[in-house]
Amino acid sequence: MTLIDSALAKDLNVPIHKIKPIPISGIRSQHISDTYVKLTLQFYRPKATAEVHAEAYLVDGLHTKLLLGINVMGAEGFKLDFEQRQATITSCQDTVFPIGLQAKLNHVATRPVYAAV
Repeated sequence: MTLIDSALAKDLNVPIHKIKPIPISGIRSQHISDTYVKLTLQFYRPKATAEVHAEAYLVDGLHTKLLLGINVMGAEGFKLDFEQRQATITSCQDTVFPIGLQAKLNHVATRPVYAAV
């Protein structure tokens, strides 16, 4: 599901819609969201701009500010190529744009993990 930080949604000055409360988990904590916004996201490239429409559920204190979910990426035909560090949006005439990768801390391991060579 696509999520947006509540403060960012309010700063965007877009209509906020009420819904029946839904639980949201898997983002380092548990939340309940009872609001969403409709957004138009634009991905700018030198020769083209891709435009994607999304409904994003509001979450208080969302660290990433906007988390684009599989509900949007699947519907719009996002293809992620981590080796090339790029993504393609097939619904937007195969627009390609760069993506960044960042290692995530392993909060499960209590000791260093080693790989056999």
